[in-house]
Parts: sequence; C-alpha cells; structure tokens
Amino acid sequence: MSENRRNPFAVYMHLPSPIYVMALSTLVNGAGQFVYPFLVLFLTVNLGYTTAEAGLYMTAVTVSYVPAMLISSRLADKYSRKKIMMASQAFLSTMFLLCSLLGNSRFVPVLIMLALFADGFCDPARSALLADITTPDNRQRCYSFTYLCHNLGYIVGPLMAGFLFYSNPSLIFIGNAAAGLVSVFLVGFFIKDKMPDKAEIERSLESFSDDKAEHGGIFKALATRPRLLILTFSSLFITLAYSSVIFGLPLLCTELFGEAGATLYGTINSVNGLTVVIATTPLVNLLQKNKPLTNVAIGRTFFLIGFTAFAFVTNRPEILFAAFVFTLGEVINQTNISYYVANNSPITHRARFSAVLPIIEGIGNMAAPALCGAAALMYGTRSIFVIGAFSCLLGLLITLALRFTEKPQENKAQESSPQETK
Repeated sequence: MSENRRNPFAVYMHLPSPIYVMALSTLVNGAGQFVYPFLVLFLTVNLGYTTAEAGLYMTAVTVSYVPAMLISSRLADKYSRKKIMMASQAFLSTMFLLCSLLGNSRFVPVLIMLALFADGFCDPARSALLADITTPDNRQRCYSFTYLCHNLGYIVGPLMAGFLFYSNPSLIFIGNAAAGLVSVFLVGFFIKDKMPDKAEIERSLESFSDDKAEHGGIFKALATRPRLLILTFSSLFITLAYSSVIFGLPLLCTELFGEAGATLYGTINSVNGLTVVIATTPLVNLLQKNKPLTNVAIGRTFFLIGFTAFAFVTNRPEILFAAFVFTLGEVINQTNISYYVANNSPITHRARFSAVLPIIEGIGNMAAPALCGAAALMYGTRSIFVIGAFSCLLGLLITLALRFTEKPQENKAQESSPQETK
C-alpha cells in the first residue's frame, strides 16, 4: 500500500507481458474510434436521414452484433481466439477503406453495418483471450490497465473526428481502418493463444473455484451462475441508459450550438477519455478493497447523477461537467464488472459467456436508438435523457439488491488482494 502511495501506477507493474501488448492494441483501437461516435450525425447531416430513421438504422446495427457474437463465441471456445480476432479486424478495416472511397453514397451505411458486424465477431475472442492470459489474482489490474489504454487512445480519436467531420469525413473512415490493421499486426506477432487444455479443464472440474469448468452447453453453464445472470439483467438497463445518452448527446449539442455542436461532441468524448486516464488509477487504488458489487453500485450512482444532469444542461461548462460525472461512474463500473464476470465465468465457456451476457445487456443498446428517436420527435431531445436516467435507476436498484443479498463466501476470489505475491 505504501508503494502505491509513492507511485500510484505501481499497481500496473509486473503484469504478464502479453497484457502490455494487448493494452497497446486497445490503445490503437481507441485512437481509431472515429466512426461510431459520429454515426448519427453522418446519417442525418451527410445522408439526409431523419432522426427516427437514424435511430432505426442504429438499432439494426446493434442487432447485427447478436448473430456475429453468437457465431464467433462458439468458434472461439473451440479454435484459435487470436486468428478470429485478426480475421475480424482485417475485414473491418477493408470495409472502412471502401467507405472512405464512396463518400456520401447510399452504400456506405451497408458497409458500416458489415464493419460493425465484424467488430461484434471479434469481441468474444478478444474477451476470452484476455481472460486466458490473466489470473484471478492479477485480473482486476490487467482489465483496468487495458481499459485505461483504450481510453487513452479515445482522447485523440473523437477529437480529431470532430474537426474532420465537416472538412474531410473520408479521413474518419481511413483512421478507423488504419487502427484496425495496426491491431492485427500487434496481436498476430506478439500474442499467443493460451486456451485451457484438457488437463487444466479436468483439474478445474474437481475444484471449487468461481471459474471452474462446466460440462454441457451454454444454457446449462448459465444455470449454474444465477447471480451473474441477474447482474447482467441489471446491466441491460444501464446499457439502455448509456446508449440513450450516446444517441442524444450529438443531437443536443447540434440543437444548442449548430455546426459547432460537432466539435463540442468531439470535445465531450475527449473529456471522457481524459477523465478515464486521470481517474482510473486513483480509483482502482482507492476502491480495490471493496467487493466488486459494492463498486459497481457506486459507479452506477455516478451514472444516474450524470445522466439526469444532461436533461437540464444549457451551456458548455454544464455539459462537460455532466460528462465528467458520468465518466467517473463508467470508470468504477467497468473496472469492476468485467473483473467480476471473468472470475465467475467457466473456463470452458469463456467466449460464449463473453458473447451471451453482452447480448442480454445489448437489448438495451438495441432498444435505445429507436425508442429515443421516437421520443425526441414527440417530446423533444431532452426526453432522451429522462429515459436514460429512469433506466439507470432501475439498473442501480437491482445491483443494490444483489449486493445486499450477497453471502460472504460468494466473493472469496474477488476479496483477495489484486496484488500478486512477489
């Protein structure tokens, strides 16, 4: 603890070497996140979609993640996680390069959907590989470090996209494509597959660990983790709230500030990334002794405060402050929930759990754009944030119920110190 006070970044020292490569890869991907944050504006401003049409398209894009993740997760629990990641990222980059050549063609939304389908195809393999190369003792630190690096990259990407959106939008697609190709190179040359072998699985079946192997299919394995399912159900409401805000913010910024709204929205995303970079390490050090569900509840309380504030903001400082508050919630939530889920997923079903659980959560992502687009037409843009705040409140209440019914022995693995024994 004294070492952490002298150097707060000591918490990220002595991690497995593949983690540093994976973190660099996520940093590059974060810097390349140009397209999705500006997709609503691209559809409405460049292609002339109505708000409702843009909402339906965004819902369709989100729905496309479901078959992508289901197919990929089954493959990733049997075959090379690394090769699945590389193939998906290469395909995504190809689609975005084609988008850069087509300008405002009506084919561009189709290519974007294919690219984001590939992104969904990549996710289960990436999540399972990250779990493979970590242990319960170092997982919280590894997950928070990769999350930190992703957001370090995210400071740069959306800010650049905000300036490029009206001047040269094709460079937004090129930037996303380039980041994907660099990620392919890093993963391909510096990370090895490390899937559990038969001997490890057999040993796990005889153990009492939270991530012990399970026989049978995904539904049988899920039935052995009911509390994990309930937590995932609570996250459905959180993702609905988060997606509502992501959908509504560019519209609110444009409504309040006209063309300058695109630059402001890019600034908001960069404030989000900068806050993560500054706050992640101190928050991990401050809260690491708490149970993960306690921290998840704290994070979701910050979400609720920030999302509610967006319904009332009228100027740039208020918008940026609300973004800062909900980002604190994002840091606390993300650095604890991923750790909790990974530690409680069977080693035999890591990729499938990392697909099915986000799909359940993703119902909120699927519903949000269409719901918010319709609400904005009927009641105005600010109604989007009322939906987000109410949904966040429901997710928080379920999380609190889980935390207060938690038995001491249920979180034995999570209660262990995240510092490895030297």
